[in-house]
Amino acid sequence: MKNVLVIPHVPTHKVKVREKEIARHLSRWHNCFYLSWTESYTYTLVSRISVLLKDMLKRTKIKKEGKLKIVEFPTMHQPPGLANHFNRAQLDRFCVKKNIDVVLSSSYFLFSVPEDKKYKYIYDFVDLPAKEFESKFGKFVYNHTQKEVKKADLVIACSKGLIDFIRTEYQRDAVWIPNGADLEDFRKIQKHQIDKIRQKYGLSQRFVIGCIGHFGPWMNLGFLIEGFKKLKKEMKDAALFLVGPGKDVIYFRKKIKDPQIIFTDSISPEDIYPYFAAMDVAVLPKEKSYQQDLAFHIKLIEYTAAKKTIVSANLKEVERLNFPNVIIVPNEVSRWIEAVKKARKMRWQESWNHLVDSYDWSKICTKLSSLIEQL
Repeated sequence: MKNVLVIPHVPTHKVKVREKEIARHLSRWHNCFYLSWTESYTYTLVSRISVLLKDMLKRTKIKKEGKLKIVEFPTMHQPPGLANHFNRAQLDRFCVKKNIDVVLSSSYFLFSVPEDKKYKYIYDFVDLPAKEFESKFGKFVYNHTQKEVKKADLVIACSKGLIDFIRTEYQRDAVWIPNGADLEDFRKIQKHQIDKIRQKYGLSQRFVIGCIGHFGPWMNLGFLIEGFKKLKKEMKDAALFLVGPGKDVIYFRKKIKDPQIIFTDSISPEDIYPYFAAMDVAVLPKEKSYQQDLAFHIKLIEYTAAKKTIVSANLKEVERLNFPNVIIVPNEVSRWIEAVKKARKMRWQESWNHLVDSYDWSKICTKLSSLIEQL
């Protein structure tokens, strides 16, 4: 057993995120800590300033979630250079105090490790570090990740595209540790749970087109709503079911008053599973970009675990997975509409039941734990 500290890219607790799932599963074999801080970008300017000060001045505290230990210590958010220096000192102090053996980090600018670190260091690419590297912040992020990759004892990445990126940009080989799902939680979903959700949101007699996630610009919600508005003229019983938080949800919820477009409040990660099962067809309309092309879209695994047909944007990592239950189309309204019609006619095949077996978090983290033991 080793003392492991996991540092996420973003410490959200509103939706399932890669690093927390990794930390939770690693706690089966190791004494695992998960670093958390406040998501200041979700607040108004006044609240944001308050949060920044509160985070920087707070005392170190640890609370338990099962076997996992959630840790908070003083953290500075801005400006990046000063914040990185401040946070490195806090990180080093914590690691010494808790005799940390391994730090696993996916932080692209907030946290770095010292050159003379006393522990093993795993650097995790959960995404492209920045949309671009030409701006001042983009250059800072690129330089930061370049330094961290050099210091790392092991580099891991969630997609094959990111592995190619790391090899090209940083001349390092990375190990593929994909995103996953807790498959047993999907298998335990009961019909009465599905019926309850469909009744609650007025979906009982509807053909439900669903999308789950944190709705930022990358989710391409404007395109999805535009496509649905045209689709429902032909598909009268259709409903668009949008599950999850985000600024774009707040914007469109105020703008749109359509009984066939249903927004939920934020659903806790523990309660989310029946929501996947409550839809008839899942959609992944992510914006087409270099960043999204390299990303591993965890919702593909979760939708497939819930035995759903999927209409997805033509993203490279989606094409690489090549799941038979996924219809891949460019983000063009007419083609998207035709793809949804096609998906409605598709029937789940028994041969697809094991498509995501290898993406169970327990299997993924068994491999990662073995790599940690070898460091």
